[in-house]
Amino acid sequence: MIVLMMVLALITAGAPIDGAQQRNSDTATMRSRIDARYEVIPLREGIGLRPKDRASRIRMIEVTDGSIAIDGNTVSGRELRDRLGADADAIISLSYYDAEQRRAFLNPTVEPPPEQPREPPAPRPAESSSSPSGVERRRVGERVHVFGGVTVPRDESVAGQVVAVFGSVRVDGHVSDQVVAVLGSVSLGPEAQVDGDVVAVGGRVIVADGARVKGDIREVSFRSPEMGVSWSPLWAVPFSFNPFDGTARLVGTAFRLFLLGLFGCLVLLLVRQPVERISQRVSSEPVKMALIGLLAQLLFFPLLFLTTVILAVSIIGIPLLLLIPFVILTMLLVFLGGFTAVAYVVGGWGAARAGIADDQPFLRVWIGVLIVLAPLLLARFFGIVGGPFRLGAFAVASAAFMIEYVAWTTGFGAALTTGFERWRERRATPGNGIIG
Repeated sequence: MIVLMMVLALITAGAPIDGAQQRNSDTATMRSRIDARYEVIPLREGIGLRPKDRASRIRMIEVTDGSIAIDGNTVSGRELRDRLGADADAIISLSYYDAEQRRAFLNPTVEPPPEQPREPPAPRPAESSSSPSGVERRRVGERVHVFGGVTVPRDESVAGQVVAVFGSVRVDGHVSDQVVAVLGSVSLGPEAQVDGDVVAVGGRVIVADGARVKGDIREVSFRSPEMGVSWSPLWAVPFSFNPFDGTARLVGTAFRLFLLGLFGCLVLLLVRQPVERISQRVSSEPVKMALIGLLAQLLFFPLLFLTTVILAVSIIGIPLLLLIPFVILTMLLVFLGGFTAVAYVVGGWGAARAGIADDQPFLRVWIGVLIVLAPLLLARFFGIVGGPFRLGAFAVASAAFMIEYVAWTTGFGAALTTGFERWRERRATPGNGIIG
């Protein structure tokens, strides 16, 4: 009996050790599999994975408790497999790790065999880096602020890009991707390190001595001294010329180009995945999408008028009349999203012809808007020259308006079709879990 109890005690004591060793072995195997394809970035409440393949359009995969997000958008298991292929199963398994397993995954250690004891490996700094002055920097995720500035202190290292829309950016630490300020300026301190490009749209880039930038530094200004006109970005309107002459029309068209490019970049920044789906629809079936958009435009106002009349004559429907402005606003946003998708497709075609890399989505939108409005800009220029060019300006302007109308209509049809298909898929899908 005593011998039997001793054997049971040894088996019971050894089981947790074997289980722990097996779990550590599985975690180490998973870490080596992930390290082969992704850069592991510790996050505050999970694990970040950045593809090592520079050609990948995915910037960051965030894995938390039972949830997976790609570039800030939560995805289902089906969507994850469609975008990642064979890597999806490993990342899905990683989402089920508890806190202890995540710590083991982020700080892998190898258990020494009992017969060959050795000193444990030195801890590897997983969440910090050093500045030129020796200050330890903690790693944080990418930062995108709208209607506000962004500050990266000298003790932070941003694993991603830093974007401020209607605000400025101040960098004193490290940024592993690009730094962009739309309608704001970018200031780089003496210890700033930026691994990507630094872009200021409607502002300035101020670089202190000692700052290091591996990419390009670009300033996009809206000042036009050739035309005798200058204004502050977006909110100031030029009043120094006759609004009906050729110069005013050219400036107005250029200002509208700027607004379309700006709003297109905002749409792409906020809802990039839907815009990419709409752009795929535009590329595959442009004629069909144009016809759908034209039909929707022809039916929209009659249906809106009929709906308004029906609601007005019924007592129950009168409160619903308050929703009519929101319906109109929603359709305008759908128009803008569709036009952004068309500009994204056209800009990709233009970038390919110009030999520009295809991995700059915001630049693609600007190029696409410029290509769509280029005929109208040419017509405005002919209008300034005057004389025999006026007839040519009228002909080019007519063709330009038709080109732009086709772009808006095609994008509108593609946005409606894509939205309807997504709605139908959600109704047909029984659940929205990770293993979808």
